[in-house]
This record gives sequence, structure tokens and C-alpha cells, in this order.
Amino acid sequence: MTSRVILILFRGRRLLANILSILGMLAIIARHNANLDPDQRLALLLRISSGIILTSETLIIK
Repeated sequence: MTSRVILILFRGRRLLANILSILGMLAIIARHNANLDPDQRLALLLRISSGIILTSETLIIK
């Protein structure tokens, strides 16, 4: 599932593909959230949210 989401993210040409990539990132957060201390959790959230912002900017530009 995650590899499919990553492939869709690299195509990045359709709105649905970008939405699925964002959902995949959120699923990764949910899966790893329980095993992280607060500092690691914050770092992960910042990395993924910056990826979501870049994806959103790509949608706006296209």
C-alpha cells in the first residue's frame, strides 16, 4: 500500500493521486505514533506536513 502511494506521489499529475499520497502520509503517522517520544513525534509531523504543503503547492501551480 505504501509503495503504491509513493508511486502515485511521484506521478503527481492528478488531484486524486495527491489526495491519496496525503492519506498515505497520515496513515504512516498513525502507525508510528505510538512508538515515538514527543520530540520524535513532532519531528515526524513537521516533515510530513511540509510534504503535504509541497503537494498542495504543486496542485495550485498545476
